[in-house]
Amino acid sequence: MEKELKCFTCKVDTVIIENKLFFSEEKKTTVIICPSCNSKIAEEQTDGWFFIQTKEQYVFQIEIECQKEQIKFDGLI
Repeated sequence: MEKELKCFTCKVDTVIIENKLFFSEEKKTTVIICPSCNSKIAEEQTDGWFFIQTKEQYVFQIEIECQKEQIKFDGLI
């Protein structure tokens, strides 16, 4: 699951990615903390964990992954 939330305190857009366990277990409540200002922005149920980052960090990470693919492709020629 991937979800976007806006922090009520600092107004930063946050991307939350849920990583579930391969074998499902009992779900527990996890507090989601803003990576920018450390304020609580949500509580979610999961049997795994959440990867939380600002939208800016998320977009930058995607750009890096695209560049890695380009480098691998160019290296084969």
